[in-house]
Amino acid sequence: MSSTLDSDNGTSHRVVVLSAEFEPVVGGLGRVVVALSRELAHKGHDIHVITSAHPGTPAYQISHGVHVHRVAPHEWGTAFAVDDAIEPIHQEQLRLLHDYEVYNGSSEFFRDVHNKNMAIFQHAMRLHQEQPFDIIHTHDWLVEAAAWMLKAGGKLPLVSTIHATEQGRNNGIHNDLQRYISHKEWRLIYESEQVIVNSQHMLKELTWTMGVPESKIHIIPNGIDSSKFTCDLTREELRVKHNLPIEGNVVLLVGRMVREKGVHVLLEAAPGILAQHPDTTFLIAGVGYYLQDLKDLATSLNLNDHVRFFGQANDGDLKELLALSTVATAPSTYEPFGIVALEAMAAGVPLVTSDRGGLIDIVNHGETGLTSYGENPNSLKDMVNRLLASPELAERLKTAAKRKIQEKYTWPAIALKTREVYDEVFANR
Repeated sequence: MSSTLDSDNGTSHRVVVLSAEFEPVVGGLGRVVVALSRELAHKGHDIHVITSAHPGTPAYQISHGVHVHRVAPHEWGTAFAVDDAIEPIHQEQLRLLHDYEVYNGSSEFFRDVHNKNMAIFQHAMRLHQEQPFDIIHTHDWLVEAAAWMLKAGGKLPLVSTIHATEQGRNNGIHNDLQRYISHKEWRLIYESEQVIVNSQHMLKELTWTMGVPESKIHIIPNGIDSSKFTCDLTREELRVKHNLPIEGNVVLLVGRMVREKGVHVLLEAAPGILAQHPDTTFLIAGVGYYLQDLKDLATSLNLNDHVRFFGQANDGDLKELLALSTVATAPSTYEPFGIVALEAMAAGVPLVTSDRGGLIDIVNHGETGLTSYGENPNSLKDMVNRLLASPELAERLKTAAKRKIQEKYTWPAIALKTREVYDEVFANR
């Protein structure tokens, strides 16, 4: 077990991080796992991330001090091998789990999740037998089975970060698939010694909907690296590069094209914004199942001349889109945290959010941004128009927002809080 000290005078741990998302495939969750892992490694912890294989990426590499293991999923129907070093009772537990997953794997989705978990678990177990880990840190339910199998087989404490819940995403549980996912989330939380969430909203969601005691939950927000949002090109150069009008306002929304991100709310607010600011372009970046519905909605509202669907934005694109924008929006109908809000604040773009979820923790209305009522196009319209009409207000808000980022949302501060959770769990074991 570890006994060295990290740069903040705490115990340095050997941590296995399980995550379905990691570079090069990173959404909001993946960005958090990448940044946090790197910062923990920088502070002297031995961090091993185990994730799914991805075409064109190495099976193993050390990236920014993090050991990254990308494992290919098991082929469906192949025998499940359990190392003899695992005690017989644990072997039986794992075989029973395997049988349960196989017989309930009636869809391609179940089978894919099952196969990835089996591969991640077995790779992690081999690493643990070569050199024991101190702690498992798991991010969300997609690696739940691997996490508690590793806990049982390796006799390791488990810390989980819950980024969102199925019940919250869907405003309830409505079908068998959602019940299956919700059960997975519950089992991961139950098996965890401590649970990390990123906002007051998520703490309430776990205590109210899953009965998790508050004493088991730590609120640690997500972070941002402000230096990544410095752009060398001028706004005019960027507008030319991205084929946008040189003059006029640009209202930006970045996120997955799913209903809970509230893109439809912005489109429904757009006619009222254009009525006061007719030179406005609405720039929408992201991909997802809801994209075609959103394009159809834009057409039905006669917005095609004013709306640009950018598609998937990588880190370089995101930096440039923020730099050329007048206002950024995050009108989510469900938002456990809201990393896009941090990105806008770090880039110095005045921000309008909804009053949903973790966005309330991030934005203080009238101080670091403006808040609209959730799923209310008229409210969103009023807040965007207010910012577009007052450059002085926009400047004051973005200055205060950047200050808040530096005070609360840096990765060194967040890694320190995470290490404190590790220390508590490790000491209790």
